[in-house]
Amino acid sequence: MTSKLDTILFPKGRVALGLIAVLTLSITIYVMGRQIWGANWWLIDDHEIFMFLGDHNHLPFSELFSTMLAKTEVGTWQGRYRPIYYFLRILETCLWGNNVHLWYLTLAVTMAIFIGALWWALSRFLPFWLSLAALIPVITLYFWSDIWTRLGPSEIYGAPAMSLMIAGIVGLLSFDKSWQRTVSAIVITASAIVLIGSKETFLPIAAAAPAALIFAATTKRLSVLAAVVLVALIGISGIIVVAVVYKELAAAGTDIYANKIDESLLQNAVRSSLADLRPVFLGYLAAALVSAIAARSTGKSLAGWWKPTALIFALLAFMSAILISQYLAYRTSIPTHTRYDFPAMLFRPFVGVLLAWYCLNQTREYFGSRKSEYASVVLAILVIGYYLPSIIHFGSSPLMRAANENVRRTHEFFSTVEAIVSSAKQNPSDPVLLEAYGAGAYEPIFSMQQFLSSLGVKNPISIRFYPDAKSMGVLYDGLERTLRGLQDKGDNDFQALSTSLDSANDRHCISVGMDGPASSTCASDFEIKW
Repeated sequence: MTSKLDTILFPKGRVALGLIAVLTLSITIYVMGRQIWGANWWLIDDHEIFMFLGDHNHLPFSELFSTMLAKTEVGTWQGRYRPIYYFLRILETCLWGNNVHLWYLTLAVTMAIFIGALWWALSRFLPFWLSLAALIPVITLYFWSDIWTRLGPSEIYGAPAMSLMIAGIVGLLSFDKSWQRTVSAIVITASAIVLIGSKETFLPIAAAAPAALIFAATTKRLSVLAAVVLVALIGISGIIVVAVVYKELAAAGTDIYANKIDESLLQNAVRSSLADLRPVFLGYLAAALVSAIAARSTGKSLAGWWKPTALIFALLAFMSAILISQYLAYRTSIPTHTRYDFPAMLFRPFVGVLLAWYCLNQTREYFGSRKSEYASVVLAILVIGYYLPSIIHFGSSPLMRAANENVRRTHEFFSTVEAIVSSAKQNPSDPVLLEAYGAGAYEPIFSMQQFLSSLGVKNPISIRFYPDAKSMGVLYDGLERTLRGLQDKGDNDFQALSTSLDSANDRHCISVGMDGPASSTCASDFEIKW
């Protein structure tokens, strides 16, 4: 009876691994299942896939690198410079082509990797049920609704890469066999490179990789040669990306959103982050003090206290540096309830994980393993109980609502696109007028043009611009100037509006309202909403 109870309370080995696999798969299918079969292409980001494909259904593997160099920022050594992001995105284009269901299936796989790898890592140093409880605050964070419901964000590569890197570090420091540690080191390196090359704000996370590899080499868990080679690969990747991004920032004097890099704003960002960190450090100091008192009261030496205490403060310092970096990068209050909260909003649940491990470690050190195990069950019950409403109502959570909305909006959008394409092909001489309402229509306008041209529309396409009532800031003012210039003069993709209007006599035009009404003066009118 006792052994059966222990198996239930403290699953280990293959039982725990099997539970992680089954539950990870169940969560992923529950969230992603309907999107895999029901979602379609969306206006924002997905147009890049059609840009890579051109008028073909698939991109040959032989054109992967030439496409990356010719059609992205990678070949220009300018812009945000996300070489790995575009490599993976174009690789998917080679693999899946214009089959949107396979794209969403891959998105589901990345979600499963994120959950499964992180859960496995947690289960290596927390008892199983507590590792499950620790995962709940992570997967119920609001910002996932802006990540697992889109095909374009960098986070869909960054999130699984972060989990794999954490899992690799845990494996490197816990596996007994040399080959397992070698594989873990390779996973760490590959994950770090993906993080570095996917988005500039992921760079601080990747710093954990060389630190772990160097530590493993100094403790003889990894050969010095292997550590040097792998750290060099990570370092070279980081230097290249940092150099390009720094060059761009220095030349522009603003970030990618045209916000000035103002010293006062940076100072405010640091102060805001430190205000968030202060109670956390005080809480950790209190826990460390209580643990030291417990050591003395039980007559134990402090030998079992200072190492784990130093470790959690070192890890806390690293996570704090990541949090501060996110405040500095965005210079705004956090949370924003968007994908830009990744990885900043993981700070609190990860702090909780560290604190739980520390308390259980000290309980085991001073009161025995059995009491530590039962304490973990009690703690797991408390955490799961706290999040029980979120678990019960997960079907109506922000993530699930966003997933259902994504199916609806993408179906509506692409059905409208297909109708526009059909109308244009039936009337090949009628100009397509994209009615651009404000600077917010900038990206959608270019996306729409790409969809139409890739789907075989040969009609001239023009922009009719309706400016915002008031200035929305430097960035949007610049976007308005660009749209107005394209309206007046056109370019290789857009015909000047005056030329199109001259040929659009007797209502011979197709009007497309971009988040606003279409023109009733055209024979055909459609509206695209986002």
